[in-house]
Amino acid sequence: MTSCFIPRRNRKGQIGDIGFIIGAIFSFVLITFVAILIGSTFFHKIQTTGHSNANVDAVAAKVSVIPTFFDKLLPIIIACMTIGLIMTSFLIPSHPIFLVVNIVGMFALAVVSMLFSNVFGRLAQTQVFDPIASQMPLTVYVMNYMPIICVAIVFISTVVMYSKSQAG
Repeated sequence: MTSCFIPRRNRKGQIGDIGFIIGAIFSFVLITFVAILIGSTFFHKIQTTGHSNANVDAVAAKVSVIPTFFDKLLPIIIACMTIGLIMTSFLIPSHPIFLVVNIVGMFALAVVSMLFSNVFGRLAQTQVFDPIASQMPLTVYVMNYMPIICVAIVFISTVVMYSKSQAG
C-alpha cells in the first residue's frame, strides 16, 4: 500500500541541476544588461528633454548604482547555487557505475557553457552593451570563465556525490 504522504524522489542526478545553473546565470546576466540599458536610456532621455525634477534626479542617482550592485551579486548567486547543488548531490543515492554518465554530462555542460560564454562575449562587445560591460567587470570575468567555473562546480559535486558511503 502506498501512501500519499510518502514523497517521491526525483533521482535524475546533478546534470540537470548544473544545466539549470548555467541557464540561470546566463539569463540573469542578460536580463540585468537589458534592464540597465533600458533604465539608463530612459533616465538619459528624461534629463535631456528638460522634464526632470528633483524626484527624477533622485531616482536616476539610485539607478546609477545598480550595475555595481548586480556586479557584486552575481558571485553570491553562483556561490549559493553551488552550495545548494553540493547539498543535493550529497543526498542523491548514487552508484559508481554512473560516473561515466556523469563525465559525459560534464563535457556536454562544458560545451553548452562555452556557447553561452561566447554569445555573451559577442554581446558585450557590441556598441549597445559595451558601456554596461565596462561598468560590470566582475560579471564579464565570470561570463568569460564560465566553462571553467562550471567544470569546477561539476567536479566538486561529483566528488561529493560519489565519495559517500554506499551503506544503507
